[in-house]
Amino acid sequence: MDLRFTDADGKRHETAQLLMVSNNPYRLDDLTGASSRPHLDTGVLGILAVEITSSAQAGELLALEAIGRARHSGAWLEWSAPTLVVDSAAQVAAGIDGESVMLEPPLRFEIVPQALTVLLPPSAVGVSPAGLTPGLSLAAVRQLWGEARGDTP
Repeated sequence: MDLRFTDADGKRHETAQLLMVSNNPYRLDDLTGASSRPHLDTGVLGILAVEITSSAQAGELLALEAIGRARHSGAWLEWSAPTLVVDSAAQVAAGIDGESVMLEPPLRFEIVPQALTVLLPPSAVGVSPAGLTPGLSLAAVRQLWGEARGDTP
């Protein structure tokens, strides 16, 4: 797919099979769509890209997805940022709150901190499932794996 964007490390990407941009990061562990946000007040976008570059990487992603660990795949890119620009040579098919739309590139995403007031009923528990789940970033998992292997920084 023709989706061009730059990740948090400044690396330019020329494609992605999936690109999800959300107001505040979601806690995603797999591609089933079951997720929640631990916070609505972080002031950053949550960005997830799945970029499969080989059949071996596709197999790895599917195997990890089967055991609920897709985010540990090398195809899984996840970061937060206040803005994101996505370019393409043609209109981009997108879903916005469940509605299918075609958007003209470049797509410019920007978080507007504190632009939304959320009211909860008194019966609300107050913490989303993601807020109760401790998480590790992909970078942290890679660093731990390197330390376990004895790699020197």
